[in-house]
Amino acid sequence: MITLLRLARHRCGLGLGQVVRALGYTNINKGCRLIQSLERGERRDMPLARRLCKLYAVPEAALLEADRLDREAKLAAFEVWVNQPEPPQMVVRLMPAVYVTVALPDGLSDHASLESFACDYSRENRVKVCLMLNRRHRVWTNEHGSITTRTETTPADYPGGPSVCVG
Repeated sequence: MITLLRLARHRCGLGLGQVVRALGYTNINKGCRLIQSLERGERRDMPLARRLCKLYAVPEAALLEADRLDREAKLAAFEVWVNQPEPPQMVVRLMPAVYVTVALPDGLSDHASLESFACDYSRENRVKVCLMLNRRHRVWTNEHGSITTRTETTPADYPGGPSVCVG
């Protein structure tokens, strides 16, 4: 869908501003950002994609096929990424929005011993912990050392992991 929409717009000889005006947006900058994010694959907005296809005279069947291929490609990329081996990590929440990675002791390799260490650490230090066993599996503890949640990374979380984005 990403390539389809961008190529269709260029084939029609339309600039972003022209497309945004034709769709009836009053905030031209916002409309341009929405269309660009759709064309770059950063968002999936089927109602907007359908409106663009109508404007570009692209059959809806072509849009649906392109969308299906995009989703399959993203799922395949996710499966490759999530199955890559990565050493376990333990992320500790010191206070809201402040996290640090704590080194795991050498010799802990099985999930049970890693979980036991994470629980002991969170209980002794009264902190919440996210133990990232691998890219797919995470174990969350509370400050009392109890496991509260086990999560599995999904394509929606990709690339996954507790993170914060500043700036």
